[in-house]
Amino acid sequence: MFLPVYHLTVVIPTEESTEDARRQFADPIDRALATAGRLGRVTDVTGWFNSRDSPTTRRPPQVCLRLDVTDRKLAARLILAELTAADAPAGSRVGDFLSDTILARVTAAGPELLARPGDRLPVPGPRLPWQEGEVLGYRPTANHWTLLTVRYNRSTFVWLSVADWCGPDLPPAGAVADLVHRRPTRSACTGHYILEYRRVQSDGVTVDPPPLPSGRRFARTGVTVPDRPYTSGGMFLMGVTPRELARTLREAFGLVPADPLTRLHHDHGVGWSDRPRPVLAVWDAGRRVVTPADFRRLVVAQARGDWAADLDPLPLPTLSTPRSRRFADRLIAWDRQTDRWSVGWTPHPHAAQPVGDRLRRVGTLWGGGRPLTAGGFAALTMEPHEFPAAAHAAAEIGRACGVTVYDPQDHRLIS
Repeated sequence: MFLPVYHLTVVIPTEESTEDARRQFADPIDRALATAGRLGRVTDVTGWFNSRDSPTTRRPPQVCLRLDVTDRKLAARLILAELTAADAPAGSRVGDFLSDTILARVTAAGPELLARPGDRLPVPGPRLPWQEGEVLGYRPTANHWTLLTVRYNRSTFVWLSVADWCGPDLPPAGAVADLVHRRPTRSACTGHYILEYRRVQSDGVTVDPPPLPSGRRFARTGVTVPDRPYTSGGMFLMGVTPRELARTLREAFGLVPADPLTRLHHDHGVGWSDRPRPVLAVWDAGRRVVTPADFRRLVVAQARGDWAADLDPLPLPTLSTPRSRRFADRLIAWDRQTDRWSVGWTPHPHAAQPVGDRLRRVGTLWGGGRPLTAGGFAALTMEPHEFPAAAHAAAEIGRACGVTVYDPQDHRLIS
């Protein structure tokens, strides 16, 4: 007989390593589920740990167990019993991915089973009253409107695309479809923004779901459009909160001041595909005297080459050079010696990807996911906490190797 399989997530706030958490929590849960009649099993154990080298880490340390089970409520009762027996700390909780429901939790007062045997666990419907394909007016500020199209509206998220238009008043209904389908000329309007309000994720269970977007910012235009008729290599998916969506669109349309990196990112896609990240550019220009303006042109050309090369073609040189390869070798060697990038979610340094490995493939510099054989030119993207040390090292190595290094954020040459 076929039995449905449900996915559960168990979150335990602890600084234990994943190996210790497996022995203390996952193995006893596995045995209890097997003894109860092959009720399911733990499929994965992962951890999120704070690191001194990663100031951007926001999550408290925790261990996450993912399980496949055939009876959610019975499994939740057994899991809660094992968590209690293993002295799991308060804040531990068991969530069901399908119904987006917390089934059990450990509180300061003791264990609490929230899903009783007779309770129903239905799949929730969409929580927002919008139709897929509907165009919405959206106010990033009190005096400006832009247009968002609802691509998907599901029980735990809404997926939106942004038209490359902003104005003081909503356009007439007859002009909305043309504005939505107009080819974007700025990177921030090539992707999709996902507003999630799910409690149970594959890597976490929150006590309260994220807030729904405020209805005061939206107006229904009454227009429905099919999906965009173009494809773009620069399209991205970006998970945002309602506040982050408003801030991003205010910055993208120039309604508030933005720092140079954010401006380069929103306009041209410099600094990764979804969120702005610092960039260093390296170029072996030979005997040519180069200026910051030359570098900026090439940085923009590389980024826009992924999504808008036909709109604004900026040719790049075509050959790598011995000096650029020497620079890559030395920067990679420095990167591996300092071991700066083994940070964040894992306690195992070898599991993190060094920035140097992101720069080099087959003896040449890389960046943006493709080979940059552009006369020894490369724009190198990194995390914010990596940038100060990497910029200092790149400047010293660049001077030693005879290549020029450029900081697009400050629009200046640093070697």
